[in-house]
Amino acid sequence: MRSSILPACALAVAACSSANPSNEVDLPPIEGAPVRIVHAKTSESVAAGLGAAPVRMSSTSAHNAISIDYEARVVGRVDDHGGVSTRLACRVDDYTIVTGPTHDAMNRLASIPSGQSLPKRDTFMPTAFSAGVPETCEFSFLYQVSPPLRDVPEIGSTATPPQRRHTALGELCFARGVLTEGACGDDVLPRRPADAPLVASELVGRIAAEADGTHRLGVSVLVTAGEGVPAQIHVTANATCDLDGTPRDVRPWLHMFERDLRPGESAVGSGSTSPADPLPSAPTWCHVDVSMAEAGTVTSIGDFCVRGETTTRGACT
Repeated sequence: MRSSILPACALAVAACSSANPSNEVDLPPIEGAPVRIVHAKTSESVAAGLGAAPVRMSSTSAHNAISIDYEARVVGRVDDHGGVSTRLACRVDDYTIVTGPTHDAMNRLASIPSGQSLPKRDTFMPTAFSAGVPETCEFSFLYQVSPPLRDVPEIGSTATPPQRRHTALGELCFARGVLTEGACGDDVLPRRPADAPLVASELVGRIAAEADGTHRLGVSVLVTAGEGVPAQIHVTANATCDLDGTPRDVRPWLHMFERDLRPGESAVGSGSTSPADPLPSAPTWCHVDVSMAEAGTVTSIGDFCVRGETTTRGACT
């Protein structure tokens, strides 16, 4: 058996081929959209996602990721820098965790003749908060036209920036082992809003020793949206660690940028302290404060205490 260990806060592609494909579904064409989604099906694989701890994988590892495989079929004139992206929302324990959509910036679709297709795959990666393959997922497809960075005006310019445009191409729901057209109902994919616009629901932290004897702090945080969540959010974290009775401020490089998170949906991000600024010895504890930045205002949305590989909510005492 061959195995490998991936470092903390690393993102790896699937480690073995896909398995357990679902039934296929074709979405109907959308008026005005130059592409449609066909031959969509789910599959399972082994993957290593973002997390605070190293991950060991081998050829016998259990599946822990779900993918949506599909073809983007060209049925009209595709705009320059037009592409198809997918928003994935999967149920993990008590949370509906969302990833994407990520714009396809390679501009491949515009060169494909009408009637032909571009095969694509989007994967819901495992996190520190999910161990197995989600049993319920919703896939929302978008045709997006996103201008390249070179067309964005320089800072200080009075020019009007080009606008991103998108068209919804439809939704699919995977539940009870079957893929069907349409969004998932609340009975299989509930969205329970938090009691504030954004809350740090859970955090997994780890204080780890490096080969040179120094230490680092790694964290993974799960945030949940409530009513009034901003359309765009930026989540960061700061920490204070106790080194033999002396407090030291450190910065886990956690930067979550989320757009259009709906009330009751969650998102996950991970980060760790920089190797360029290590902790010289093992801290007794690290107090981590998670914050949301919006319109120049920073608001604390949760704090946690990390001791070794154990995390508790609230300040360290």
